[in-house]
Amino acid sequence: MGMDEIDKLIELIVESNAPIPSPLSEVDEEFLNDFIIETKEHVEKIEVAALDLETTGVQLEGLHALFREFHTIKGLAGFVDQLLIQNLAHETETLLDFCRKGKIDVEKSMIDAILVSADFIKKICFDIALNSDIVFCKTVLAHQSFLATLIQSEINPLRDLDIKQSPEQSMLAFEQVIESMNDMVAAPNNTSDSHASDDGVIRIQVQKIDNLVEMVGELIINQSLIDQKCAERFDNNDNLSEQVRRVSHIIKDLQNLSLSMRMVSLKSTFQKLRRIGRDCIAETRKNVAIRFIGEETEIDRSVADKLLDPLVHIIKNSISHGIEAEGVRIQSGKPIQGTITVKAQSKKGSVSISISDDGGGMCTDIICKKAMEKGLIDANTTYSKEEIRDLIFAPGFSTAQKIDNISGRGVGMDVVKTEISKIGGKAELVCESDNTKKFLFNQVCPCEEDECYCHKGKGLKIKLKIPINMAIMNGTIIDINHTKYILPTLQVKKIFKPEPSQWVSVKGSRNMITMRDEILSVIQVAEVFELEDFSLDNCIIVVLEHEQQLRALPVSNIVDKREIVVKSLGEVFKNLQYAAGASILGDGKVAIILDIEHLFKKEEGK
Repeated sequence: MGMDEIDKLIELIVESNAPIPSPLSEVDEEFLNDFIIETKEHVEKIEVAALDLETTGVQLEGLHALFREFHTIKGLAGFVDQLLIQNLAHETETLLDFCRKGKIDVEKSMIDAILVSADFIKKICFDIALNSDIVFCKTVLAHQSFLATLIQSEINPLRDLDIKQSPEQSMLAFEQVIESMNDMVAAPNNTSDSHASDDGVIRIQVQKIDNLVEMVGELIINQSLIDQKCAERFDNNDNLSEQVRRVSHIIKDLQNLSLSMRMVSLKSTFQKLRRIGRDCIAETRKNVAIRFIGEETEIDRSVADKLLDPLVHIIKNSISHGIEAEGVRIQSGKPIQGTITVKAQSKKGSVSISISDDGGGMCTDIICKKAMEKGLIDANTTYSKEEIRDLIFAPGFSTAQKIDNISGRGVGMDVVKTEISKIGGKAELVCESDNTKKFLFNQVCPCEEDECYCHKGKGLKIKLKIPINMAIMNGTIIDINHTKYILPTLQVKKIFKPEPSQWVSVKGSRNMITMRDEILSVIQVAEVFELEDFSLDNCIIVVLEHEQQLRALPVSNIVDKREIVVKSLGEVFKNLQYAAGASILGDGKVAIILDIEHLFKKEEGK
């Protein structure tokens, strides 16, 4: 068969394999959407099982699991006439059958082939129109010809197979793939294995859940208005007041239920990182192990979706620029294999994700020189450790010596900070044993000193703090000079009326206050909010907790504590550093949600 004949045959296959014509009937569209959703889930399970085979060694149960997943996809694809996926799943399933029977050795090349099959299936799920793309179909068929060749060679171990086939061998395998596809097209679809068991679970479109959460948010705002008006007009013992309170409890339960419907574990996100990390390690040819801890941690689905890109940037930078070559690690007395650890845990209404590596770390001197070249800093100005480290978050900043397909630490880090900020989170660099030492750009590199806070050669940790959900939070409403603000209740440790004897004056100003046996720094409200007449006399102290540290925030009054609907701030308020968001109160007015981390840093910087 000549190449012209093959091209004509591919065109016929494309025509027979085209997606369901538009417009779709409601039934066909529903079946196709269900197929896409279910197949994506099966592909994720395939990636998990394949990577487990690679990291933990070949186990029969793992091969059985992979076989079952491809077998199920084949059945699902046949039911909705997705013949390209059906045939690809069939070829991969057959190959796995030989593997689990011990006729073919499972090595890295085998796992690569399985993952490539999964990638093709995933691509089609994201773009059904690829079924009609001749170039894409040729690529898939070429992969299937390779799988068919592996199947033909079951009597030989995979390691003895020459992947670079002769044209005659490739043509033979190709024709067998076509013959296999024709047989499958002619055969009736058997979908008995593809029906999921009735486990009491139904699929709901994400948009519907998002709309529900949005409507519950509006319901809470209106309920707050009703609560306030009811409190003004009626006694607490009034029957109407009692009914309003009962409705409030029902709305709170409805809010918790709607939010729980959007919660997902980080398992899927970490799985994607695991796969991307594997590909990056293969491309850079480095010896790296990636550990994931806390994948059961739950977070809002919308937040989880937006986390992937920032995490991908960080993982790639850690592999390509953070972890050193084996020879360098041996000379430094480190284990020959580098380690990257991704750890997630829930912390008081937020999720903390840290990505740490034991690689080359940061050289502050190099960062300074690069920043100087780009005009980001002044050679005669003194900078703190935070200011120097944060330079890698500047747009376009990079310490990479050369440009490659992966990037160096710094490339894309501005994207990390921007994307994390969009979901109300924070990104920061953490080095062990930080000190408060400052230095000039033109001084000797701190890496040569005994107490070095840039820790060159000691690795680096990037810490992300992300809200569990972006919709609703428990807030404490405060009043500062007749303006209402909101504090996250989870970070309010204590509220008390200070006695004159509790104040501690420093240089004539009441900058500290005692609480039991502790002395707390007082956040300078007048400076933060640019007030001229704020008085500490007769104020109320709100003790805030952040990162196991306490600060005292003086306020004029405590207004209320309630569930609030979080709204993002527009471009007009982007320079308002102490603001983390906004909410509409019961009186219909807008109140700023205070950024506790900024208030703490403002006080530390004094």
